[in-house]
Parts: sequence; C-alpha cells; structure tokens
Amino acid sequence: VERLRVYSRPSPEHKLNLVQSLKRHGISIGFCGKSPTDLRAMRAADVGFASVFRSSHIVQRNAGCLVLKDGFQVIVDALLHARESYSNLRNSMRWVLSCCLAQMLTLLIGFGLHLLYHFPMPLTLDQIIWVHAIVNLIPLIALGQDRIRGNLQDNTPQKIRPFLSKAYH
Repeated sequence: VERLRVYSRPSPEHKLNLVQSLKRHGISIGFCGKSPTDLRAMRAADVGFASVFRSSHIVQRNAGCLVLKDGFQVIVDALLHARESYSNLRNSMRWVLSCCLAQMLTLLIGFGLHLLYHFPMPLTLDQIIWVHAIVNLIPLIALGQDRIRGNLQDNTPQKIRPFLSKAYH
C-alpha cells in the first residue's frame, strides 16, 4: 500500500483490504463507489462518495456524500475547500487565543495593582469591549478569507495527536 498509488481493476475484496490497510496506517480514506460490490469498501472508509450520474441507487443511498456534478474534480475541489476551512479555523483560533491571553494578563496585572496599591483599573468595560472588537474581530475577518494556492499535495494536513488520545485513557 505504501509503494503503489494506482490499482487496476481490483476485486471487491482487494478494495476492502486497501481501505483497511490505509486506515491502519492512520490515513483518512474517502472511497468513491459505483456498483453494489463497492459497498463494503465504502462502509469501511471514513467517507463514502457516489456520483449521481455513474453509480447505482443502492450505492447512492449508502454513500455519505453524493457528488452532483460529473467528474473527479468535484471531489478535489471539496477537499481543497475543506483544507482551506480547517486552515482558516486553526489560524483564527491561534489569533483569538493569543489576543485573549494578552488581554487577560493585562487585566489581571491591573486588577492586582488595583487591589494592592489602589491604582486605577487599566481599562473600563467600554474600553475592553472596543479593544476586543478591534484586536480580534477585524483581523479574524481577514484570516477567514485566506485561500490555499497551489497543489493539494503541497497543502496536506499536519499529523497532530489529539488532545485526549486513547493512549491517556
């Protein structure tokens, strides 16, 4: 599975074995099926695709995603948009967390100085809301509009372990 990228006319058992082998290696699998013999491999995959024009009704009913346009380019475009969304969400969360952490530290230090030395609070509630709006919302709009350029293979997702993985249970 690691060495070969193209398989010619695999049997239904071979398709199922390929999907299961790739999943054992930690790869997310999307399987595009046409005939009822592909159902086992589609169910074993993470996402089952079926074309409205080229697949049987049984396959369409069991697919997780129906492709309404003809051609594989639709799946490639959907993958590109999903990776763009993931990248934009990840960048937005990094920005928000870093800004909120800085704001909270400023307010906690100011509140500590206010309690200990009776300094005035560094920001009022109106100022906190305006700072939050200007520092967070305006850049997040720009971060949400980023587009991935180039080839899909250049923009593969990172392999990051989940926060609470099964190894900790």
